[in-house]
Amino acid sequence: MHAAIVRLMHHLVGSAEIAAMLGVSRQRVVQLARTPGFPEPEADLKTGRIWSREKVAAWATATGRTIVGDAAPGSHTVTVRSEPLTVRQDGGS
Repeated sequence: MHAAIVRLMHHLVGSAEIAAMLGVSRQRVVQLARTPGFPEPEADLKTGRIWSREKVAAWATATGRTIVGDAAPGSHTVTVRSEPLTVRQDGGS
């Protein structure tokens, strides 16, 4: 069987994911979010603010910051099979 590992990432990130992306603490993310030019949050939820991953990455690049992680808490690794998948009537494969 030939398989490929694919990294799937959510397009929205919270302070923990941004901290992982930038290699900083969540407290530092709060400080950075208050600076001019930092992207506006996409939403302000009861659990905290969330931003567009793409906008945060663009901001980081534009301001000379290095993205050191892929925000692992918001991503999932899956194995994708290259041959067709046969599904039985009982839902198995």
